[in-house]
Amino acid sequence: MLCVANADTNSEPLVTKTFNRGLKLLKNHRNDEAILLFEKVKGRFPQEPEAIEADYYIAQAHFNAQSFGQAALSFDLFSKLNASHPKYEDSLYYHGLSYFKMLPKTADRDLSDSQSALRAWQNLLNEKPQSKYKADVQKNVNHIQNLLAEHEYLIGHHYFKTKDYSSALGRFNFLMTRFPKSTYIISALPVAIESAKELNIPTQNYEKLLRTLKPQTP
Repeated sequence: MLCVANADTNSEPLVTKTFNRGLKLLKNHRNDEAILLFEKVKGRFPQEPEAIEADYYIAQAHFNAQSFGQAALSFDLFSKLNASHPKYEDSLYYHGLSYFKMLPKTADRDLSDSQSALRAWQNLLNEKPQSKYKADVQKNVNHIQNLLAEHEYLIGHHYFKTKDYSSALGRFNFLMTRFPKSTYIISALPVAIESAKELNIPTQNYEKLLRTLKPQTP
């Protein structure tokens, strides 16, 4: 009498097997190998749902490998092509986070990636006002704004030291207008006042603001 074999454990479709192997590699931080399998899914099974999922996880693998420039491009492309996908919100968040991760630690360096991060996260909050990432985005946006404010202060102070008072005052005015809550304003105001004096520009408004912001002393 023939024995009935156990259920075929190999009945899982090849596309699912390949995709799941990619996920396992990704979980184990084997990012390059994971990307190869996800690319294989896309190449061999372009019409399957897993092919779209593979695009997202390729971007995630680049992010995990700290290839943030490539990750930003990949998340951006995914979000543009898959607005109704469950991973859409995640792709918008990680698009911005990829740029955020490329920012320097100090304000005296190139901060151009900050604008890309801010645009990506503004897009996220426009699309998903109650996003699960909202609190984290706001924390990171505050950090970026603080860096940008410090950047303006440092440039203004540099202009002041080189006696380019017009450029210095322009930077300090921009700092006060663009970042009205920045703590760097109280540091910028005395230098702005001196710059204005050198240019024979009235200083009353700067002095009034400084009196308002400066802590009262006994």
